[in-house]
Amino acid sequence: MTDACTVFTGEDFQDAVDYVVDPTNVHRGYHTTLVGAVTRTCRRTTATLDRKRPAPEGTTYLEGAMAPKVTTTRHPDAAAARAAAAKDRRGISGAVDLPGLGDGAVFGVAGSAFALVFTKGAHQVRVDCGLTNGNADWTPADMRARLEPVAAAIAARMP
Repeated sequence: MTDACTVFTGEDFQDAVDYVVDPTNVHRGYHTTLVGAVTRTCRRTTATLDRKRPAPEGTTYLEGAMAPKVTTTRHPDAAAARAAAAKDRRGISGAVDLPGLGDGAVFGVAGSAFALVFTKGAHQVRVDCGLTNGNADWTPADMRARLEPVAAAIAARMP
């Protein structure tokens, strides 16, 4: 995988959250380390209200924004990916296991954002998403209901 945005597509994001996604607001990043792990990021954002363009069927415009950041890290092997995910889990408060997502997944609050972390083979994937004025009253269950389908779509595209 050369680009995290190939596994975190705008279409999958829009289908998972039922909000219009801005196809032009995509941020990519890449990072390598001396120990061999390669990290890639992709952030996509919901679209702002466009009165000239109606929302596609089944979607609405979100008042505010939802902009999850997906970080994928390829580790030397599956054991290293699981170890890194276990380390991430320690920084997630209220961690809840999510059975059936990748090779193992957890959801909770990390700092000022919700985080969903899972592994698939030698890959570790983290989805972080904070709250804005449009979704500030969402509960952890509300955000989990939106991020879990996003993560499932990503897991399905992972090598």
